[in-house]
Amino acid sequence: MSCSDAALPAPPVQGMRRLIRASSLYAIERAIFVVYQIALLAVLTRFYALEDVGRWTFATSVILFAAPFLAASAEPVVVRELVRRRGEEAAVLGSAFALISLTTLLSLAIPLAYLALTSGGDEIVLYSAVILSLNLLTSPLAVYEQYCKREGMAGLVVGTRFAAATAALAIKLGLVFAGQPIWMICLPALLEYAGPPLVMALVLRARGFDAGRLLPQRAELLRLARQCLPLMFAGVFVTLFFRINFLMLEWLSSFGEIANYALAFNIATAASMLPATALAGFYPHLVELHAKDPLRYQQLISWLFNASGAYAIVACGGFALVGPALIPLAFGEGLGGAVPVIGVMLLAQFAVASGAVRSSIIAIEARQSLHLWSALAGLVVLVALAPLLIMRMDALGAAWAVTIASFAAGIASTALFPQMRRYLPRQIAGMVLCATLLPTDRTNRA
Repeated sequence: MSCSDAALPAPPVQGMRRLIRASSLYAIERAIFVVYQIALLAVLTRFYALEDVGRWTFATSVILFAAPFLAASAEPVVVRELVRRRGEEAAVLGSAFALISLTTLLSLAIPLAYLALTSGGDEIVLYSAVILSLNLLTSPLAVYEQYCKREGMAGLVVGTRFAAATAALAIKLGLVFAGQPIWMICLPALLEYAGPPLVMALVLRARGFDAGRLLPQRAELLRLARQCLPLMFAGVFVTLFFRINFLMLEWLSSFGEIANYALAFNIATAASMLPATALAGFYPHLVELHAKDPLRYQQLISWLFNASGAYAIVACGGFALVGPALIPLAFGEGLGGAVPVIGVMLLAQFAVASGAVRSSIIAIEARQSLHLWSALAGLVVLVALAPLLIMRMDALGAAWAVTIASFAAGIASTALFPQMRRYLPRQIAGMVLCATLLPTDRTNRA
């Protein structure tokens, strides 16, 4: 395929409106979650000392570096198997539940041990870490959400998550206004992690799906492990792009700089969630097209690459217009130094959004090991650059290291893999928007 061919937008596929509607619901829910996170951080900076906010952010970031992303990393494989193997849902979901349970326990033990040994008995660090870890033990329940996504039940997924996030935010704000210690705001996270999948399980049971039959099968567990573990390891490495800088800033800078980086981290991470979340509405259909209609599959992939470029431009441009005035107003002058840090980290959205589309391709085409090698390539770049840049520019240096590493992992690494190299022109086309998002063929619009 030539570069010009690769840049052509996809004509509409059957059910395109339904796919966009589901994708929009997921994106809106993530956007609301972003607003909630930023609002909470703004309140914390007003009610607690900046150093305490830095300690709480440090503890939660260390605990969250892997565990919550294991279920999300396994999701493409689990949903793919659910789409292709209808009638075997109990075996797939039961084995996925067991796999996520085992990996979650391991991923929590290491950061907990690290904080216990290095915190020096800091109450904020230790209490925040322990409470959040207990909440994260409910992560395996995410298999019910993955089943709902296979069924196209976007309304149920988004509705339950929105309700849980809203209730949890209200409780957190109540704790803050009541003058409770900052570590106590980790308690309502249980509602966010466990509430939505439990409601989904009840709804599925009411519709005839027996959630009690989700028993793991040894052969299926091993099969899923072979396919999911590379994605899980890659997901951990990708999170390290952002979270390892918290450790380096602690070693090489100050908790005040950690607070600046934490604000940028929350905004950039939230922005990174949106394209991946929106793709959840398209993913089951991409799996079906890959098997039944390869041409439409390739056309839709091109359209999604172009959409990723448009999203990155909107994210960066929007922040450039309102960020410099809004950040000091919302978070106080003490965090005004986070503005350039946020701007630099948002540049990574060009690579992150495009990489999210590429991740769907890798999962659908069963090339999971490429995730791991891509993430390792980015991590090597990050570890090499971050210490040098942090010593020169503090949090801003950490942001530049993350952005450069993201481009190495999400874009440059595509050229290293013969199986994926044909998609590189489409990634580049999407970044520079040299193709329109609007389909030229309007006759087949669903």
